[in-house]
Order: sequence, then structure tokens, then C-alpha cells
Amino acid sequence: MWKETEKHLQTESLAIDFPGRNDTSEDNKSLSLNDYCNHVLDSIRDWDKQQVILVGHSIVGVIALKLADQLGHRVVGFVGISAAIPTNGAHLFLLYRFLNGY
Repeated sequence: MWKETEKHLQTESLAIDFPGRNDTSEDNKSLSLNDYCNHVLDSIRDWDKQQVILVGHSIVGVIALKLADQLGHRVVGFVGISAAIPTNGAHLFLLYRFLNGY
């Protein structure tokens, strides 16, 4: 989805794949939300842009919100595309249960 969107942007973008994506090994099962957040945070910090607009699709909405908090003034925008974003104080597990029909 993002590769097609990138073609229409009028600025540079940074697409980040999560660690372990497309990996079905046991190593992938130990990755946590913090692992994903830290990976993306490191990638953004290594990028030479001082201001960013975060775009999060689906469950990545949760990660993008956490990153927005950590990156502070560098974030000048947030776009959630069908993003799963819990209400303030809600637990992510509630979203998981909702998305899986429990």
C-alpha cells in the first residue's frame, strides 16, 4: 500500500519494515511492541529530516502514537489509515479482541 502512495507524494518519505516481517521463525515470536517502536524510532533518528509526519496503518496506529510522544517537536503531523487507536487509558488487548471478533 505504501509503495503505491509514495509515488504521489511531493516530498521524501521513509518506509520502514518491521523487524521479523515475513519471518515465521521462533525468533519473531519474542518481538514486543517496544521492539517495534525502538526499531522505528532508531530509523527516524538516523534519517536526516528534522520534521516528520507519521503515517500508521492498522495496528501501527498504536506504534505511531507512541512514537509521536517520544519524538515530540519533530512530529508535525499524524495520519492514521484505518488505524487501530485505543481510547485514552484503554488496553491494546481490547482492540485485539475487537479485531478478532471476540
